[in-house]
Amino acid sequence: MSLKKCFVYIASPYTKGDNFVNVQRQIEFGNDLIDKGYVPVSPLLNAVHYHAQKEREYDTWLEIDYNWILRCDALFRLEGESKGADLEVAYAKKIGIPVFTDMECLSMWYLEEFAIYNLPVIETTEAEWK
Repeated sequence: MSLKKCFVYIASPYTKGDNFVNVQRQIEFGNDLIDKGYVPVSPLLNAVHYHAQKEREYDTWLEIDYNWILRCDALFRLEGESKGADLEVAYAKKIGIPVFTDMECLSMWYLEEFAIYNLPVIETTEAEWK
């Protein structure tokens, strides 16, 4: 078990194409990330519930997304035309968050970047500390 998980922001289309299908893509990819040991951050899954109750301006969502990105370790860009996802990618790069479009590259980066957190845990007793 890893002591520190890697938070991965998922950037993908929402308004281009079918909104429901786009949210489902993020959920499916998020589940793939969980299966591989990552913590997915799915802005579409989050926003769709808030938006259902109260419509917000585009810039409000973008500002919220930027704040999510600030708290993530990496960003993964799913395929598809999206002005918002492209802006999120540009923002991540600007603040030094690595951006990936390939799962293998993300995995290699993770193994290198998080190696210190994934060392085996050595079980000890309190008596051994003294």
